[in-house]
Amino acid sequence: MPIALDIQGFIRNCEVNKEIEYVKANLSPISSYFVFHSNIEEFEKSELTINYLLGLGFKELLISYNEDGFELYTRNYKEFFKTSKIGNYKTGTGDTLIASYFYYRLIGYNPRDSALKAKEFVEWFSNYGYLELFHTK
Repeated sequence: MPIALDIQGFIRNCEVNKEIEYVKANLSPISSYFVFHSNIEEFEKSELTINYLLGLGFKELLISYNEDGFELYTRNYKEFFKTSKIGNYKTGTGDTLIASYFYYRLIGYNPRDSALKAKEFVEWFSNYGYLELFHTK
């Protein structure tokens, strides 16, 4: 079974009434790793590297640069996807990115096309997603 992993839960130390602290990431190799996601701040503080993550067994890596876009890495490929229509709703866009990318990969899209579709969905979500969540009939 393929696994998508967002590093935030592994490196954030959250305590009530305190700033979030970051700790070094400690991941074990697992053959079912598929997609990894992190924002650039968490990635840098995790002390992980692209080569290390690929060596652990991840097939594809997504590194978010907040409103600027994200990078997609595979063993033989790297591309930056610039976002252009990010709206006011930014909370949850990293979760939306990994979830939509993973979904498109699982239904058969290739990595680049999955990234393009996920980019479009993140842009839509940041503009309309929260409004749709609270829509009542």
